[in-house]
Amino acid sequence: MSFWFFLDQQISQLQQQLTEVENRFAQSQQEKTQMEAEFEYKRAKIKELYFAKESKMSQNLVELLLIVSACYCYLLVFHIVFVVCIVTYVSSMSYYNLNLFCVVNEPIPSEYSP
Repeated sequence: MSFWFFLDQQISQLQQQLTEVENRFAQSQQEKTQMEAEFEYKRAKIKELYFAKESKMSQNLVELLLIVSACYCYLLVFHIVFVVCIVTYVSSMSYYNLNLFCVVNEPIPSEYSP
């Protein structure tokens, strides 16, 4: 009878250990599920922040490109005005320059005199 008693005792201990292992496994599975859910939440939050930042950077880039293009337009207008001024000045001086090199003794007409 002691052998069967010993065997029942061993089976009882093994069943307790199996129950404990199953409980720990179930608890581990719950923790894993919870950690995965937290990870997915944090991942979604980071993704949302990334896309918001990317959108803001794209908007800032568009604004910067608009400013740069406006500056180039103003610079182009300034160059055109500058060239027109230089051409006007040179064309008004060409008569004097031609007269200085070609005809020295001819008087300057009153319309070109300063």
